[in-house]
Amino acid sequence: KMKNKAFEIVRKADVPAGKKIVKSKFAYKIKFDPITNELNERRARFVACGYSQAPGDDFNETTCGTMRGTSVRALFLTACMDDMDIYLGDVIKAFTQAELDKDIYVEIPPQFNMPDQCFKALKSLEGLKQSGHLFQREAYSQLRKMGFKVSEIDPNIWYRGEGDERIIMGLWVDDAIILTKRGRRDLADKCWSEFRKRFNCEDLKVPSKFVGLEISRDRPR
Repeated sequence: KMKNKAFEIVRKADVPAGKKIVKSKFAYKIKFDPITNELNERRARFVACGYSQAPGDDFNETTCGTMRGTSVRALFLTACMDDMDIYLGDVIKAFTQAELDKDIYVEIPPQFNMPDQCFKALKSLEGLKQSGHLFQREAYSQLRKMGFKVSEIDPNIWYRGEGDERIIMGLWVDDAIILTKRGRRDLADKCWSEFRKRFNCEDLKVPSKFVGLEISRDRPR
């Protein structure tokens, strides 16, 4: 959040009269390796408490769609039938890369002992009701700039090109599944580098899991 300049510190006395200060907290999580069960990471994530936002004043739209389960399976079926390569892309701290559409002030957690100050959100913080909607809106905009067209069967499946240049992308909030012709890693990397012009992302990788589904391939069969 600091890297993305998601907020600035202001005095509570400077908050506009009548403007509600949204509550916040730290969300803690311990992650273990799914195979060895060894400790991988201890994570503390700063989040806004969306339940304390005022409708109309702090947010309007909140919708954020994901691919249907049948669409996810259809993507993998397409990859099998057309012998396409599958790649997984992840946007780093996705919500804090989206521009905020409202002036929002957030409490600073008591651990910092700054009772007379608060955060003014500059980007869409995790936990805010509109965060997913704002990120998805910007992701769609970037895909259109890249020449992608939205599928008629699912608004979270996008495509461009034909034949050897065909590329299909499915979005699940901040995760993307990319399909290309076998051996065309260069096409996937080019697409992802275009997407990274707007968003800070991890490098593409071959997935072993996606939204709870385990992925394994036996191409010779």
